[in-house]
Amino acid sequence: MSQSQLTSFDQKLLESAELYITPSAGKRYKIDFQFPPKIISESNSVIWKPDNVMGAQPINIHEGSSGRAMIVEWEYIATDNVFTPKNIAKMLQMLKSYFFEFDFGKQGSWMPVIIFNYSGVMSGNPSFRVINASITYSPEMIAQDGIFFPLHSVVNISMELATQGAGKGGTPATQSYARNLRREPKVEWY
Repeated sequence: MSQSQLTSFDQKLLESAELYITPSAGKRYKIDFQFPPKIISESNSVIWKPDNVMGAQPINIHEGSSGRAMIVEWEYIATDNVFTPKNIAKMLQMLKSYFFEFDFGKQGSWMPVIIFNYSGVMSGNPSFRVINASITYSPEMIAQDGIFFPLHSVVNISMELATQGAGKGGTPATQSYARNLRREPKVEWY
């Protein structure tokens, strides 16, 4: 959502950020940012399995990669007529729906995912699974229209890229039961 008090650069950065929660088939919630989100960290790793061959150095077999992992942080300050206590509470409730509104565990089901696009860092509508979501509230409370809410909220989500597990060229997928996931990552996802 547009905020007139932001600098022109921050406004453009804010407009490039999109986050959608899709906890189950047919449900999609857009999270509005009051300020540009921050990517706190990004990581990826390779899974190496040691082989029991005698030699001067160990031999390791490549068994794939972990998903691209990111920690994203954003904040809300309940001080204007757009980001009110009620609106902020709604954004946080939609985020938390990820953990409760899923339909997962049977053949052909839906993997609960977050879609996160952010300028040049992450594009192409990648699907992430949430590892952790943490919300920190300030001790100061405000009231508006009978709703009490913390003045300041900081949200941190840890997430990992989610695909069906196919490698380059479409090697057999390991999560084909989640029909909403791509078989393999698109190039712009890495």
